[in-house]
Amino acid sequence: MSILANYKIIYARFTNPQHDTIEVLYEDEGVSRPYYVPALDNKHDDVKYLAANGWDFEAILGATGDYQQGEKKALLRIYKSLAAEEVNRLETEMKEKIEKLKQQELEKSSIITAIVSNNDDDEAVFRAKLAVFELPKVKASKDKKLKGAIRKANTLLELISLTSKYI
Repeated sequence: MSILANYKIIYARFTNPQHDTIEVLYEDEGVSRPYYVPALDNKHDDVKYLAANGWDFEAILGATGDYQQGEKKALLRIYKSLAAEEVNRLETEMKEKIEKLKQQELEKSSIITAIVSNNDDDEAVFRAKLAVFELPKVKASKDKKLKGAIRKANTLLELISLTSKYI
């Protein structure tokens, strides 16, 4: 006698491409439970019971196809959801990078404006000369002619031009 005779069968499907095992989902006191049956044993009581109750090979094969289609659709929804999340993440990341680049451009613009507006300011030129002589490459240099030219620079732009030879 089949163990399945006492329960309501929800579905039956093959669990693998060899069609050698059937997964039967049955209801037991309102709870769905799986039960596995060896499909290739036609003398098995559970296989006989399934066939006698409308779950022959064709019905089980159809239910297997339906199950696989459902699984494919579920996976597709998951992949689409993950792809949408990744697109949102990348868009946010790109917006942040663009904003950072804009900020850097503003900072560069501010630096250039500050240099140009203070180009002839003796105090600004003096402080810049001190900063240039603290640069490791300038400190380590033996080029007295170039260091002398830096000391004699009268504008920030002249100082930057001379300093660029070290960098």
